[in-house]
Amino acid sequence: MRENSVNKFYTGHINKYFGFIPEFRTSDFDSILEKSISHKWKFIHPSYLSSKEALVLGIKMMNGRGENNFGHEQAHDMFDLALNKFKDSGEGHKLYSLAMGIYYFQNALSINERNKQVKIIRLAKHFIDEAIAENEECLLTRLHLVLVHVALDNMNMAVKELVKLGRELKDRNIYNVLFHIYEKMGHSNIALFYNLKASKTKDRVELRQSLAA
Repeated sequence: MRENSVNKFYTGHINKYFGFIPEFRTSDFDSILEKSISHKWKFIHPSYLSSKEALVLGIKMMNGRGENNFGHEQAHDMFDLALNKFKDSGEGHKLYSLAMGIYYFQNALSINERNKQVKIIRLAKHFIDEAIAENEECLLTRLHLVLVHVALDNMNMAVKELVKLGRELKDRNIYNVLFHIYEKMGHSNIALFYNLKASKTKDRVELRQSLAA
């Protein structure tokens, strides 16, 4: 998948801060990304773009691929347009809400004034909460919520969310994250517990793969 793909926009912060990329399919949007590289959007009013085209154009602007020096404000307009045009609920709508959440989270990281930064992070949380309401089992969206808790200096909520994710999804990567967190906190027994769970999960995955081969 290309470096500046739609997928990277959604997974970039997770990969940076957690060190892994959850399974996440955006094949429909990636194909539209290819088409949107054309000059179509240069010659028509944005209101004529489809919701998916507006979303992908906003992502291109965030990734620095938009032309004419488009900035984050124009990206916000595209995400807002995409949200307003999208009528259905479900997996697709989650991607729109999450995109807006990532937009605000990314903007907040560049703000030095803490009070203003917190306000922007809370906007990010609002849209991420909306995305979670569409699909509570989406690991990618839930991990963005963890990042928001950390950015708000609410480590207790961040760890609670990770523990909840580990219990619900039994994901080896989550266990590894919890292992490193508790190890740094000096809770060696809890760290060992999650290290063992990560090892057992890895063994089960390898066993299933060998049986399927």
